[in-house]
Amino acid sequence: MQSLFKRAAALPLVFAVGCMADTDTPAEDSDTDAQTASIYGDAPVYAPLLADGSTVASVDVDRYLGTWFEIGTYPIIWQQQCAATTATYSPREEGGLVVRNWCAIGAPDGEPFEFVGKAIPSDDTFARLEVSFFGDFSAPYWVLERDGVEGAEPYRWAIVGGPTDDTLWILARTPTLPDAILDPLLARIVERGYDTDAIVWTAHSDPPPAGAVP
Repeated sequence: MQSLFKRAAALPLVFAVGCMADTDTPAEDSDTDAQTASIYGDAPVYAPLLADGSTVASVDVDRYLGTWFEIGTYPIIWQQQCAATTATYSPREEGGLVVRNWCAIGAPDGEPFEFVGKAIPSDDTFARLEVSFFGDFSAPYWVLERDGVEGAEPYRWAIVGGPTDDTLWILARTPTLPDAILDPLLARIVERGYDTDAIVWTAHSDPPPAGAVP
């Protein structure tokens, strides 16, 4: 029960209702794969990790800002009625980030639903944050892996979880990831002790529905 409660608390960082999808890895058609390959490259480049391997060593906040599409997540009770899930991060005047979660109920063309919270860094790496949507209650948000390509461009993908293996999100800057990126990320997730068969893949539309991206 405690584990379920922790997962329920953590889920709003990507979205409290979640996604409507199946457990099979999302298929990429050849046209989409060719388009996204030019964005993501031939293989993921991994960012350095902390010495204990728990999270990435650091996160450049400016490169993390903007909208992320939820590619896949661990299923939880609230993740049954929503599609086209996105999370958008922007600077917060008081420090940390404003988190705007959005989804469409039932299908990508369904009724829109959103709510806004905050993410406060737990340390100066910005790889561990505490997220709050409901008063003072907060939940951990750990950037386990991220795009390691250097430069000033926004990070292209990230794997997010927490201190335990019962929360997981695969995030990207586009609604789909090419197999050349997704397959190695799944292998990386397995190395961390996650069961990839339990991942629920988020349904998206092309183009994304109005409201998914502010």
